[in-house]
Amino acid sequence: MPHPRHRLDLLVLPSSPTGDIAPIRAFAQALRGAAGLPAGAQDWAWEEAGERGFWSSGQGGFRVFCPAVSGGAPITAAFVPALEAWRRGGRAALGPCPRCGAEHRLDALRFAPEAAFAPAALRLIDVARAWLEPGEVPAEIGAVTRVIAQRPG
Repeated sequence: MPHPRHRLDLLVLPSSPTGDIAPIRAFAQALRGAAGLPAGAQDWAWEEAGERGFWSSGQGGFRVFCPAVSGGAPITAAFVPALEAWRRGGRAALGPCPRCGAEHRLDALRFAPEAAFAPAALRLIDVARAWLEPGEVPAEIGAVTRVIAQRPG
């Protein structure tokens, strides 16, 4: 079992895997030389993952659930090989789903804690809190982003 780490980072990502990263990149560039960083971060970094980027909390206990069946057992055991196949150039799909029998896009699955597919992320390093306050990010990107808290290894 992994040990908890003291540092907490926030990953700012597009809200969908095909979402535009340009507004987030522009926001990151605007942080250069800023007096204070969002969420009380100590620093920030722009991270590229390429077209097969997958971002998660980095903690143990990660679970994946079928999007068609509410509740029930996780399908994490089926997700892991599907994710690995996709990273090697395969289809971005899991199927048949062990819960419902259907095929699902990987980005349609439900994750706990939250996870996301994106080609890049703005990493807010060593934050003071696990959320962004209204006004800390420009309104034009606030509606098209998601934030994932991560304890980096």
